[in-house]
Amino acid sequence: MKGCGSIYASKVSTPDALATDGEKHGLKVLGVDGRNDLALLTSAKSFSKVAIFRDGRGVRTGEDIIVTGFPLQGLLTSDINVTNGIVSALAGPGDDRRIIQITAPIQPGNSGGPVLDASGHVVGVVVARLEGNQMMRELEVLKKQLFSKL
Repeated sequence: MKGCGSIYASKVSTPDALATDGEKHGLKVLGVDGRNDLALLTSAKSFSKVAIFRDGRGVRTGEDIIVTGFPLQGLLTSDINVTNGIVSALAGPGDDRRIIQITAPIQPGNSGGPVLDASGHVVGVVVARLEGNQMMRELEVLKKQLFSKL
């Protein structure tokens, strides 16, 4: 969102989209959380379908999840993509408890998309994916640190 001159909700190719009337609706940014890569938006228009966040207990390891988004848009499809997986860990890199790890495939373009539970409630937002090459570099650094101490 940084650097955007305008933000709009407009019709996309799913009946559950934010705006299904084919019109563009201006959105106003109410707040931004740069650390978590999130923004809260508002519109003068009321929408019939909205995201519902899960209430009560948090997600658990092994729980089924669904991820929706528009990965590699223009290369794959302009339609929404849906993938599924499980919650594989309740903390991210460095034991960061703000982040959960999931097994659903994530591609560029999924960022900002919802992570849903089996009932369709939002339990998270896609913010990053761990690249294989990045992991290999980290493992090499760790291996060097371990062997240098022997």
